[in-house]
Amino acid sequence: MVALALLLTSLSLLRIRGTGAVDTIWAEDGSTFLQQSLHTGPLRLLIKPYNGYMHLVPRLVFTVARLFPLQDLAAVLAVTGALISSALAVFVYRAGAGHLRSRLLQAVVAAPLALTWVAQAELGDNVVNAQWFLLYAAFWAALYQSDSRRGRMTASAVIFFAVASDPFVAVYAPLLRRKPAQRNAMASGLVYQGIGVVFMGALSSRASERRYDIPRSTGAYLVHVVGHTVWAATGFWLIGAVLCAGLIVWTCHRLPRSRAQVPTAAFAYSVLIYFALSIEGGFIAGRYAYIGMALLLSGIAAAAAGSGRGRRLLAGAVAVSVCWGWFGGGPDAQLRAHSPSWRAQLRLAAARCVLTHADVTDVGIAPAGWKVHLPCPLVLRDVGAP
Repeated sequence: MVALALLLTSLSLLRIRGTGAVDTIWAEDGSTFLQQSLHTGPLRLLIKPYNGYMHLVPRLVFTVARLFPLQDLAAVLAVTGALISSALAVFVYRAGAGHLRSRLLQAVVAAPLALTWVAQAELGDNVVNAQWFLLYAAFWAALYQSDSRRGRMTASAVIFFAVASDPFVAVYAPLLRRKPAQRNAMASGLVYQGIGVVFMGALSSRASERRYDIPRSTGAYLVHVVGHTVWAATGFWLIGAVLCAGLIVWTCHRLPRSRAQVPTAAFAYSVLIYFALSIEGGFIAGRYAYIGMALLLSGIAAAAAGSGRGRRLLAGAVAVSVCWGWFGGGPDAQLRAHSPSWRAQLRLAAARCVLTHADVTDVGIAPAGWKVHLPCPLVLRDVGAP
């Protein structure tokens, strides 16, 4: 399984062509988490909220990443992000065995983690968006019933780090009946989130304006989730929606009631989480569609396992989607590929520091137009004068 995780990590990194994953830093990885790590001590950093909640996994990663020279930071973050998604893919593959009873279907539910075809620009090879992979993996961790202590500890660790990086994971609490280890892990993660709310004013960092738009979220769910769950092509989402709906009907037909619990839970959480994330209006991010898609796909796979119908068709559709996304056919697969080189930007920043004698300089990151402000002494120390 270690070899599989390393293979998936390599594939994830190779998917981003052009500038490449290991020479780009993505969005909030640089503008928020790197920026804050420069001016905050390690312990204080671990309890610093952002956007209304705590982010334990990114904070831990940046606490370690700052030990590396600036030139290596992009590679460290990209490899770490790819390792997280790949390790979670291996975990979900194992966790799904008891419910899916088919290696083909286990691969289907693991595929969105290391080889996603939705929101490719945002997800994968970065740390800030690892929370979306954790949010999905936590669903299978909540379902996981292992006879081994190691299995229970692994599932508990996934749940703890997931809820400590995104409190929304608590919606899976109803799945934790008769699973004391996972339930305690969730409680521990919520205690950590509570520290942010009570002592660090986490909620004050979140926008207070609210405007709910159910029809808009409904249409977005149909187009971005149902339309792309088993259809990676950017256009003709209606074809994908029809194919997905057909798979749902076919796999659920003659599904025994005793095997309907997991599909029902996955379908329900797909809708619930997507609507909760998107209903406030504003920009509907691709990462919201990812979690809806992954859970919807899990529901179809669980239904196929229960009814014995549609396994090969579902696996084939997912394989085509993975290939389409990996070979650059995804809706935004090339955005990061055309972003600034981190090492080149650092060299330019060092030159500006020498010429202007400034205290701070801007360094371009991905996507194009985003920047991180770095102290010139740090840049010159790690990069050197040109």
